[in-house]
Amino acid sequence: MIYQPGGTPFEFRTGLLRNKETAYSNWGPIDKITNAKTVALLPSGIEFDEYRGGTKDYHYQVVKNYKNTGKTAIITTFGDVAIRKIDGYDDQVAVYQLRATKDAKRGSNIIETYLIYDNNDVIRPAKLQNYDTQVKDTLDMDNDGNKDEIFMRVATTITYVPALEVVLHKEVKNLNDNLETTTSDLDLGNKAHYVVTVFNNSTEAVKRISIIDKLPKANDKSITPDETGHYKERGSTFSTPLYDFVENLEANKEMLKRFDVFYQLEYTDTIEATKEGAWLTKAQVDDISKVKSIKFVLKTGESINVKETVNF
Repeated sequence: MIYQPGGTPFEFRTGLLRNKETAYSNWGPIDKITNAKTVALLPSGIEFDEYRGGTKDYHYQVVKNYKNTGKTAIITTFGDVAIRKIDGYDDQVAVYQLRATKDAKRGSNIIETYLIYDNNDVIRPAKLQNYDTQVKDTLDMDNDGNKDEIFMRVATTITYVPALEVVLHKEVKNLNDNLETTTSDLDLGNKAHYVVTVFNNSTEAVKRISIIDKLPKANDKSITPDETGHYKERGSTFSTPLYDFVENLEANKEMLKRFDVFYQLEYTDTIEATKEGAWLTKAQVDDISKVKSIKFVLKTGESINVKETVNF
Protein backbone atom coordinates (compact mmCIF):
# COMPACT_ATOMS: atom_id res chain seq x y z
CA MET A 1 0.00 0.00 0.00
CA ILE A 2 1.08 3.58 -0.68
CA TYR A 3 1.16 6.23 2.03
CA GLN A 4 -1.62 8.85 2.03
CA PRO A 5 -1.68 12.03 4.14
CA GLY A 6 -3.13 11.07 7.52
CA GLY A 7 -2.31 7.41 6.96
CA THR A 8 -3.54 4.70 4.60
CA PRO A 9 -6.61 2.73 5.75
CA PHE A 10 -6.97 -0.96 4.88
CA GLU A 11 -9.17 -3.91 5.78
CA PHE A 12 -7.97 -6.70 8.07
CA ARG A 13 -9.88 -9.93 8.75
CA THR A 14 -9.37 -12.43 11.54
CA GLY A 15 -11.19 -15.56 12.64
CA LEU A 16 -11.76 -19.25 11.98
CA LEU A 17 -12.23 -20.11 8.33
CA ARG A 18 -14.03 -23.25 7.23
CA ASN A 19 -12.37 -25.15 4.40
CA LYS A 20 -12.54 -28.65 2.99
CA GLU A 21 -9.96 -29.96 5.48
CA THR A 22 -11.64 -28.59 8.61
CA ALA A 23 -15.18 -29.30 7.42
CA TYR A 24 -14.60 -32.99 6.85
CA SER A 25 -12.06 -33.77 9.56
CA ASN A 26 -12.81 -36.53 12.07
CA TRP A 27 -13.66 -34.53 15.19
CA GLY A 28 -14.60 -37.64 17.21
CA PRO A 29 -16.62 -36.84 20.34
CA ILE A 30 -15.77 -33.10 20.25
CA ASP A 31 -18.82 -30.93 19.66
CA LYS A 32 -17.32 -27.45 20.12
CA ILE A 33 -14.15 -25.36 20.23
CA THR A 34 -14.33 -23.74 23.65
CA ASN A 35 -13.77 -20.00 24.25
CA ALA A 36 -12.12 -19.33 20.89
CA LYS A 37 -10.23 -16.05 20.50
CA THR A 38 -7.75 -14.51 18.11
CA VAL A 39 -4.96 -12.17 19.20
CA ALA A 40 -3.61 -10.00 16.38
CA LEU A 41 -0.36 -8.15 17.18
CA LEU A 42 0.11 -4.95 15.17
CA PRO A 43 3.64 -3.89 14.20
CA SER A 44 4.90 -0.37 14.85
CA GLY A 45 3.22 2.17 12.58
CA ILE A 46 0.06 0.08 12.00
CA GLU A 47 -2.86 1.37 14.07
CA PHE A 48 -6.41 0.29 14.90
CA ASP A 49 -9.17 2.44 13.37
CA GLU A 50 -12.48 0.67 13.91
CA TYR A 51 -14.37 -2.60 14.14
CA ARG A 52 -16.51 -3.09 11.03
CA GLY A 53 -18.55 -6.13 12.03
CA GLY A 54 -18.37 -9.76 10.96
CA THR A 55 -20.36 -12.94 10.54
CA LYS A 56 -21.69 -12.10 14.01
CA ASP A 57 -21.35 -9.11 16.34
CA TYR A 58 -18.22 -10.22 18.19
CA HIS A 59 -16.73 -8.69 21.32
CA TYR A 60 -13.29 -7.20 20.79
CA GLN A 61 -10.65 -5.44 22.89
CA VAL A 62 -7.70 -3.25 21.85
CA VAL A 63 -4.74 -3.54 24.25
CA LYS A 64 -1.65 -1.37 23.88
CA ASN A 65 1.74 -2.83 24.84
CA TYR A 66 0.21 -6.29 25.03
CA LYS A 67 2.13 -8.54 27.46
CA ASN A 68 5.04 -6.05 27.34
CA THR A 69 5.70 -6.75 23.65
CA GLY A 70 5.47 -3.08 22.72
CA LYS A 71 2.76 -4.02 20.22
CA THR A 72 -0.95 -3.23 20.18
CA ALA A 73 -3.17 -6.32 20.28
CA ILE A 74 -6.66 -6.72 18.87
CA ILE A 75 -8.32 -9.52 20.84
CA THR A 76 -11.49 -10.89 19.23
CA THR A 77 -13.72 -13.25 21.22
CA PHE A 78 -15.65 -15.79 19.15
CA GLY A 79 -16.90 -17.78 22.15
CA ASP A 80 -17.80 -21.45 21.83
CA VAL A 81 -17.78 -22.56 18.19
CA ALA A 82 -20.11 -25.50 17.55
CA ILE A 83 -18.74 -28.43 15.53
CA ARG A 84 -21.18 -30.49 13.49
CA LYS A 85 -20.50 -34.17 12.86
CA ILE A 86 -20.95 -33.92 9.11
CA ASP A 87 -19.41 -30.65 7.98
CA GLY A 88 -17.48 -29.10 10.88
CA TYR A 89 -18.08 -25.49 11.88
CA ASP A 90 -19.27 -22.30 10.20
CA ASP A 91 -16.93 -19.43 9.28
CA GLN A 92 -16.21 -17.08 12.17
CA VAL A 93 -14.84 -13.81 10.75
CA ALA A 94 -14.36 -10.34 12.24
CA VAL A 95 -13.46 -7.37 10.04
CA TYR A 96 -11.41 -4.35 11.15
CA GLN A 97 -10.18 -1.19 9.53
CA LEU A 98 -6.52 -0.56 10.30
CA ARG A 99 -4.30 2.31 9.22
CA ALA A 100 -0.70 2.40 8.02
CA THR A 101 0.78 5.64 9.39
CA LYS A 102 3.92 7.51 8.39
CA ASP A 103 5.73 5.59 11.16
CA ALA A 104 5.23 2.22 9.46
CA LYS A 105 8.38 0.48 8.29
CA ARG A 106 9.15 0.67 4.59
CA GLY A 107 8.57 -2.70 2.94
CA SER A 108 7.14 -5.68 4.80
CA ASN A 109 5.17 -5.18 8.03
CA ILE A 110 3.98 -8.42 9.66
CA ILE A 111 0.70 -8.75 11.59
CA GLU A 112 0.94 -11.94 13.65
CA THR A 113 -2.38 -13.53 14.60
CA TYR A 114 -2.71 -16.27 17.23
CA LEU A 115 -5.71 -18.57 17.65
CA ILE A 116 -6.28 -19.57 21.28
CA TYR A 117 -8.97 -21.73 22.88
CA ASP A 118 -9.48 -23.68 26.09
CA ASN A 119 -9.44 -27.28 24.82
CA ASN A 120 -6.17 -27.03 22.86
CA ASP A 121 -4.91 -30.17 24.62
CA VAL A 122 -7.56 -32.09 22.67
CA ILE A 123 -7.87 -30.06 19.45
CA ARG A 124 -4.37 -29.53 18.11
CA PRO A 125 -3.70 -26.60 15.75
CA ALA A 126 -3.15 -27.42 12.09
CA LYS A 127 0.36 -27.40 10.65
CA LEU A 128 -0.05 -25.68 7.31
CA GLN A 129 2.42 -26.41 4.52
CA ASN A 130 5.32 -23.91 4.25
CA TYR A 131 4.22 -22.03 7.39
CA ASP A 132 5.46 -22.22 10.96
CA THR A 133 1.93 -22.21 12.34
CA GLN A 134 2.43 -24.32 15.47
CA VAL A 135 4.08 -22.25 18.22
CA LYS A 136 4.44 -22.38 21.98
CA ASP A 137 2.39 -19.99 24.08
CA THR A 138 5.48 -18.08 25.29
CA LEU A 139 3.39 -15.03 26.25
CA ASP A 140 0.77 -17.06 28.16
CA MET A 141 -1.95 -15.51 26.04
CA ASP A 142 -4.72 -17.47 27.75
CA ASN A 143 -3.41 -16.56 31.23
CA ASP A 144 -3.38 -20.15 32.50
CA GLY A 145 0.30 -20.18 33.51
CA ASN A 146 1.21 -22.82 30.90
CA LYS A 147 3.75 -21.49 28.38
CA ASP A 148 4.45 -24.88 26.80
CA GLU A 149 1.05 -25.48 25.22
CA ILE A 150 0.77 -25.15 21.44
CA PHE A 151 -1.28 -22.51 19.63
CA MET A 152 -1.71 -21.63 15.97
CA ARG A 153 -0.02 -18.56 14.48
CA VAL A 154 -0.49 -17.08 11.02
CA ALA A 155 1.20 -14.03 9.50
CA THR A 156 -0.29 -11.28 7.35
CA THR A 157 2.23 -9.23 5.37
CA ILE A 158 1.51 -5.56 4.67
CA THR A 159 3.87 -4.08 2.05
CA TYR A 160 4.18 -0.36 2.73
CA VAL A 161 5.44 2.29 0.29
CA PRO A 162 6.20 5.55 2.15
CA ALA A 163 5.68 9.10 0.90
CA LEU A 164 8.26 10.77 -1.38
CA GLU A 165 10.22 12.26 1.50
CA VAL A 166 12.93 11.36 3.99
CA VAL A 167 11.46 8.66 6.23
CA LEU A 168 12.58 8.05 9.81
CA HIS A 169 11.86 4.81 11.67
CA LYS A 170 13.00 3.37 15.01
CA GLU A 171 12.89 -0.18 16.36
CA VAL A 172 14.20 -1.99 19.43
CA LYS A 173 16.61 -4.94 19.35
CA ASN A 174 17.83 -7.08 22.16
CA LEU A 175 21.58 -7.69 22.34
CA ASN A 176 21.22 -10.75 20.11
CA ASP A 177 20.01 -8.43 17.33
CA ASN A 178 16.52 -9.91 17.60
CA LEU A 179 13.69 -7.64 16.46
CA GLU A 180 11.05 -10.24 17.35
CA THR A 181 9.08 -8.60 20.14
CA THR A 182 6.45 -11.32 20.57
CA THR A 183 8.76 -12.92 23.13
CA SER A 184 8.91 -10.64 26.12
CA ASP A 185 12.64 -10.87 26.92
CA LEU A 186 13.37 -7.18 27.49
CA ASP A 187 12.61 -6.74 31.17
CA LEU A 188 13.53 -3.75 33.32
CA GLY A 189 17.28 -3.69 33.82
CA ASN A 190 18.05 -5.52 30.57
CA LYS A 191 20.18 -3.93 27.87
CA ALA A 192 18.76 -3.22 24.42
CA HIS A 193 19.67 -1.42 21.21
CA TYR A 194 17.61 1.29 19.55
CA VAL A 195 17.95 1.10 15.76
CA VAL A 196 17.23 4.38 13.96
CA THR A 197 16.70 4.02 10.21
CA VAL A 198 16.75 6.92 7.75
CA PHE A 199 15.44 6.18 4.23
CA ASN A 200 15.71 8.80 1.49
CA ASN A 201 12.51 8.26 -0.48
CA SER A 202 12.64 11.77 -1.96
CA THR A 203 13.69 12.61 -5.51
CA GLU A 204 17.02 14.24 -4.62
CA ALA A 205 20.11 13.37 -2.59
CA VAL A 206 20.06 14.76 0.96
CA LYS A 207 23.15 16.87 1.68
CA ARG A 208 22.13 18.45 5.01
CA ILE A 209 20.28 16.64 7.75
CA SER A 210 20.22 16.35 11.53
CA ILE A 211 18.40 13.54 13.35
CA ILE A 212 17.46 14.04 17.01
CA ASP A 213 16.40 11.12 19.18
CA LYS A 214 14.99 11.87 22.62
CA LEU A 215 15.38 9.04 25.14
CA PRO A 216 12.19 7.90 26.90
CA LYS A 217 11.32 8.76 30.48
CA ALA A 218 8.15 8.21 32.50
CA ASN A 219 5.24 10.49 31.51
CA ASP A 220 7.21 12.23 28.75
CA LYS A 221 5.78 13.88 25.64
CA SER A 222 6.44 13.68 21.92
CA ILE A 223 9.53 15.44 20.64
CA THR A 224 7.48 17.45 18.11
CA PRO A 225 3.97 18.96 18.30
CA ASP A 226 0.94 17.78 16.34
CA GLU A 227 -0.97 19.87 13.80
CA THR A 228 -2.56 21.92 16.62
CA GLY A 229 0.76 22.65 18.32
CA HIS A 230 0.06 20.19 21.15
CA TYR A 231 2.79 17.88 22.45
CA LYS A 232 1.09 14.51 22.97
CA GLU A 233 1.91 12.01 25.70
CA ARG A 234 4.39 9.39 24.46
CA GLY A 235 3.10 6.72 26.82
CA SER A 236 6.49 6.00 28.40
CA THR A 237 6.35 4.37 31.84
CA PHE A 238 10.10 4.14 32.59
CA SER A 239 13.43 5.58 31.47
CA THR A 240 15.92 3.90 29.14
CA PRO A 241 19.29 5.61 29.67
CA LEU A 242 22.28 4.89 27.45
CA TYR A 243 24.61 2.14 28.64
CA ASP A 244 27.36 3.08 26.12
CA PHE A 245 28.24 5.84 23.69
CA VAL A 246 27.06 5.55 20.09
CA GLU A 247 30.68 5.78 18.95
CA ASN A 248 31.64 2.66 20.93
CA LEU A 249 29.26 0.30 19.13
CA GLU A 250 30.82 -1.73 16.32
CA ALA A 251 27.60 -1.57 14.31
CA ASN A 252 28.05 2.21 13.93
CA LYS A 253 31.59 2.05 12.54
CA GLU A 254 30.65 2.88 8.93
CA MET A 255 27.99 5.41 9.91
CA LEU A 256 30.50 7.43 11.94
CA LYS A 257 32.49 8.10 8.78
CA ARG A 258 29.55 10.16 7.52
CA PHE A 259 27.90 11.54 10.67
CA ASP A 260 28.97 13.47 13.75
CA VAL A 261 27.29 12.58 17.05
CA PHE A 262 26.31 14.97 19.85
CA TYR A 263 24.65 14.53 23.26
CA GLN A 264 22.28 16.70 25.32
CA LEU A 265 22.14 16.40 29.10
CA GLU A 266 18.95 18.34 29.90
CA TYR A 267 15.32 17.40 29.41
CA THR A 268 13.48 19.87 27.15
CA ASP A 269 9.77 20.52 26.64
CA THR A 270 9.68 21.85 23.06
CA ILE A 271 11.43 21.08 19.79
CA GLU A 272 12.84 24.61 19.76
CA ALA A 273 14.41 24.15 23.20
CA THR A 274 15.82 20.79 22.12
CA LYS A 275 17.40 22.15 18.95
CA GLU A 276 18.80 25.27 20.64
CA GLY A 277 20.04 23.53 23.81
CA ALA A 278 23.66 22.67 24.54
CA TRP A 279 24.97 19.75 22.46
CA LEU A 280 28.19 18.08 23.61
CA THR A 281 30.67 15.69 22.07
CA LYS A 282 31.49 12.33 23.65
CA ALA A 283 34.65 13.82 25.16
CA GLN A 284 32.59 16.51 26.91
CA VAL A 285 30.20 14.05 28.63
CA ASP A 286 31.53 12.83 31.99
CA ASP A 287 28.53 10.64 32.91
CA ILE A 288 26.69 8.76 30.18
CA SER A 289 23.64 8.23 32.42
CA LYS A 290 22.96 11.98 32.20
CA VAL A 291 22.33 11.88 28.45
CA LYS A 292 18.74 12.78 27.55
CA SER A 293 18.93 13.25 23.77
CA ILE A 294 21.22 12.29 20.88
CA LYS A 295 21.81 14.15 17.62
CA PHE A 296 23.30 12.81 14.40
CA VAL A 297 24.56 15.45 11.95
CA LEU A 298 25.54 14.63 8.36
CA LYS A 299 29.12 15.76 7.76
CA THR A 300 29.95 18.44 5.19
CA GLY A 301 30.51 16.87 1.78
CA GLU A 302 28.49 13.73 2.63
CA SER A 303 25.02 12.90 1.30
CA ILE A 304 22.25 10.31 1.52
CA ASN A 305 21.43 9.25 -2.01
CA VAL A 306 17.95 8.67 -3.39
CA LYS A 307 16.56 5.30 -2.14
CA GLU A 308 19.50 4.91 0.23
CA THR A 309 19.02 3.65 3.79
CA VAL A 310 21.23 4.62 6.73
CA ASN A 311 21.09 2.84 10.10
CA PHE A 312 22.34 4.03 13.50
